[in-house]
Amino acid sequence: MTKFSSQREIVANIICGTHQHLCADEVLFMAKKVNPRLGIATVYRNLNYLVEEGKISKFRDANQGYIFDSNIEKHYHFQCMTCGMLYDLPIRYNSNLDDMINRELQLEIDTHETMFYGTCKKCQMTKGEN
Repeated sequence: MTKFSSQREIVANIICGTHQHLCADEVLFMAKKVNPRLGIATVYRNLNYLVEEGKISKFRDANQGYIFDSNIEKHYHFQCMTCGMLYDLPIRYNSNLDDMINRELQLEIDTHETMFYGTCKKCQMTKGEN
């Protein structure tokens, strides 16, 4: 276990305090308001420590960048391909899928991630107005 630094506390407070899905650049932008001397390497290092410690989760978005999430429960996401917003989906994680893959393909599945892509309600309404 590594020492909990003031920089890590800043990063953790941003991720856990905003309850948003953020990339490292967004975390850096917010962190610089608290400590202008923070750099992107420090932000990445501390985000990765927080992931390793199980305090936040990390996944890839549609642009193949990493997104950090304060929700560490297994869950699914939806990303709007029009506005780019990312949402947690209120559906239960399906561990039966892990079991099925284990059984049918003889692979050792620990977990899976699923991202749904489409158009959010707000963007659907905007398209309808045009």
